[in-house]
Amino acid sequence: MIKITTQPTTEPVDVDYVKSILHWIDTDTSTEAVIADYITAAREEIEKRINVSLVSKTYRQWVYPENMQDKSINLAYPPHHEVVEVVRIAEDGDETTLTLNSGYNLEKGKTYRIKFDVYAFHRVDFKAGYGTDYGQTLPVLFKAAIAEQVGQWFEGDVEVGILSDNVMAKINRYSMNNLV
Repeated sequence: MIKITTQPTTEPVDVDYVKSILHWIDTDTSTEAVIADYITAAREEIEKRINVSLVSKTYRQWVYPENMQDKSINLAYPPHHEVVEVVRIAEDGDETTLTLNSGYNLEKGKTYRIKFDVYAFHRVDFKAGYGTDYGQTLPVLFKAAIAEQVGQWFEGDVEVGILSDNVMAKINRYSMNNLV
């Protein structure tokens, strides 16, 4: 199980970017509010589909022993930047904070992989996502995909919450689902 513990403060694109990409000139403030909501919805749906964090966030991931492979697990939603805290949770609920190389090891790469010393329940807090906070630039293709999806939802070409085939084709090359 995973949850976001620190929500993003900005979106990867803004209303003006979408309007310029889609050549929309005349919109009023109520329309711009809808576009802003669609930007957030498109980003969230893309993140969910390809297991990548498009903006900076902090996550909490619970690790169950039965989901480990050789006492290891990949963290969800790369690109990763920092492991903030790793906690082992005993059967009686007691929590022990672990330190790097004493309780777990960390392999850095496209995605972070944590290897624990024992099979047990763990909780991992980590920071991930593209953004200036970590020096990772969001690929332009993601920005274009978000703008395209917003346009398709706004114009009624695709049901809100469904990613179009064109958008899926753009984002699938970045999918990290095969690593989870």
